[in-house]
Amino acid sequence: MKLYQIQIFVLVFVHSTLCKEISTLESCPLSGQPTQACKVVVALVACEGERIPGHLGTDLVFKGSRQEDQLATLIKSIVYTKSRQGINYSPDFVNLEFLIFSNKQDIFENLRRKISTWNKTYTENMELQYHDIRYPAGSECVSAMFRPCASFRIFLPQALPKTQALIYLDTDIIFFRNILYLWQEFNKYTDETIISSPKEWLFYRKFKSQKVPVFNSGMMLMNLSRIREISNWNSVFFNLCDKNRKYFPGPQAMLSLYFIQKPESHVTLNCTWHPMNFYEPRFTTRACNLHKYGISALHGFQGLFHMSDKFKIFYNAFRGANMTTYDGKDKSIFKSIINEIKSSRLYCDTVSNCSYVKRAVSKLMK
Repeated sequence: MKLYQIQIFVLVFVHSTLCKEISTLESCPLSGQPTQACKVVVALVACEGERIPGHLGTDLVFKGSRQEDQLATLIKSIVYTKSRQGINYSPDFVNLEFLIFSNKQDIFENLRRKISTWNKTYTENMELQYHDIRYPAGSECVSAMFRPCASFRIFLPQALPKTQALIYLDTDIIFFRNILYLWQEFNKYTDETIISSPKEWLFYRKFKSQKVPVFNSGMMLMNLSRIREISNWNSVFFNLCDKNRKYFPGPQAMLSLYFIQKPESHVTLNCTWHPMNFYEPRFTTRACNLHKYGISALHGFQGLFHMSDKFKIFYNAFRGANMTTYDGKDKSIFKSIINEIKSSRLYCDTVSNCSYVKRAVSKLMK
């Protein structure tokens, strides 16, 4: 066997061993702090196809290339912030396990090729796994809602029978704060809590007259073990869909209605994980105190990362970041965002607004 063949074999063997070690680790504790090697499990759903005709919203095509781009940018933001932001325990033994659910394995393979070029400091404590989308029997109404596979998040407890808990994320999110801080939100669960998510800033038409809150299902901490103990979990959503399909634009509405009926099952994440005031036309409200606490994450719902110049500043900063080299003290992504905000004047219709947004980002550089 030639030397270069031996080298390739060793690299593949080491990588496989590392992945096996991560996949067999226990999830990080849901209360208290980890004292040994563990993993934070993140579930992502990325499917290619068309929005179902006849449902609320226009019939848009969701191409695999856009899903791949958003997936890579989301994961890049997670590993970048994890490597640069400290927490009150060492993150070195906390691993990241990304579970990619898709109807096209090409999406996963292209994502894996992109990440393979990153510096090993970013990738040595992370693992990617591919999972096919398999809806349970009787889910025809639910599976046909909104974007392709969007409702699959509801059925993650059954799709992952051995997983205790995870963070579910839509692909159009970027992180500005260490994801370990989000995992710590499990500490706030009561004995009855099954899911936590941010409060949404919209009301759906059916709910508006009732003045009830809607929760954002694009970021959810899910205790899968507890959900599996709910024997009628699937049938609840089957029935909701059958009775209300003309009102529901997607799974978020169904989940919100479930939590309205069972408020003890849900805990609301603090507003920095979905800063509602950041999406308003004018950024004058201080309700979330972003200038004091910083932005934890931004959601690019309805294509904002691709269509809004204001949101492109944040998305493109992470999308274009060079991950082939590593400098733990480098926070150039945050610096480039601040410089772009200042030079573009997009957020600077008033001196106060410009200063407010810059402080919200710069808070995370400390």
